[in-house]
Amino acid sequence: MKYIIIGSSQGIGKQISNLLIKKHELIICSRKIKKVKKIFVKQKAYFLKFDANSITDIKKLFKFAKRKFGKIDGIICCQGILGEPKYIYDYNIKNWYKIFDLNFKSNFIIIRKIFKLINKNKFSKIIFFSGGGTFNTWEKFSAYSVAKTALVRFSENLAAETKKYKIIVNCIAPGFLKTNMHKKNFKNSKKLNKEYMLQLKANSKIDPDYRRVLNLVKFLLGTNNMNLSGRTISANFDNWNKKNFLINLKKNKHYLTLVRKNI
Repeated sequence: MKYIIIGSSQGIGKQISNLLIKKHELIICSRKIKKVKKIFVKQKAYFLKFDANSITDIKKLFKFAKRKFGKIDGIICCQGILGEPKYIYDYNIKNWYKIFDLNFKSNFIIIRKIFKLINKNKFSKIIFFSGGGTFNTWEKFSAYSVAKTALVRFSENLAAETKKYKIIVNCIAPGFLKTNMHKKNFKNSKKLNKEYMLQLKANSKIDPDYRRVLNLVKFLLGTNNMNLSGRTISANFDNWNKKNFLINLKKNKHYLTLVRKNI
């Protein structure tokens, strides 16, 4: 299978690349491509220096993938940034948009451009990563939270619109992992809201465990079930590895989607 992975120099993107590189053909994309090549120095893959916020680089990726692969079986978008903790009314507008653009807009533009290369009617996969900001109000991280929420709705729309092509689209909520995105905020501890600070401290002394995230990625890449599309699945809290999971998806089209529930 042929996949594109965006954001592979660290954290989740690095782990996914490491998971897939031995059994699949990959185009691994990162701003820090020299670092990535050193990580996978003895592995076979294509590497591309890539800034997800650059229209020029997105066009370059399209040409590169078309030349190397022709068609692809999926794309996994792992790029993201949390940003500095600030109240909405204190944020520099350009900086706010920079965070929003990387977490949401880049995904939209990448998919719009790369879509022509995705194999149709072969259960190709598109995977995004949402975050805690999607279903919780993360005070002082508005750009991140708004972008990730938009990404969830975008994936739902995309799933509905690509169903006729048998393309499976989902978001993964990986849970709180001690990646570099969070490490930076130790320096801003006095600015953080209490809820986020508690999570940061609780995970500060624990090495990140990517096993459930990676197993969920394998599960999604391995499915041909169109009911499993347009969902946001928590690696830690949803029973995606249980027998009744697919039954629940079939019974309830709103299960694991972004909906308002009246009680």
